[in-house]
Amino acid sequence: MDQRSVHSVYREIGKRIQRHRSRRVPKMSQAGLARVLKARDLDLSRASITNIENGRHRIQVHVLYSIAGALGVNVRDLLPQTISSDAEYPFHQSVSDSARAAIERVVASKKKGDRDAGS
Repeated sequence: MDQRSVHSVYREIGKRIQRHRSRRVPKMSQAGLARVLKARDLDLSRASITNIENGRHRIQVHVLYSIAGALGVNVRDLLPQTISSDAEYPFHQSVSDSARAAIERVVASKKKGDRDAGS
């Protein structure tokens, strides 16, 4: 699994947490979620919740279960169905070796042109 796929998994988990948190009735703030988790002996700050929701924090499994419980959802509701970087980059295509070589020639000539212009 490449880094884009890994990052997209955590970003999707964060989006799902945020969605369930904000759709609750009554709505739960990030600080409110942090308070509920603290009452469950899990000390996460509001800033930590923000980082989780933005996919910047790799959430531990026990934390994911605690968040699901605090939100009143099944942990499966917070997990993406598939792991794919293609979903994040829908126009991503494989590049043939000949096309890659052509691109590298163009980039190299552009860089050489930039150096020559700066002289």
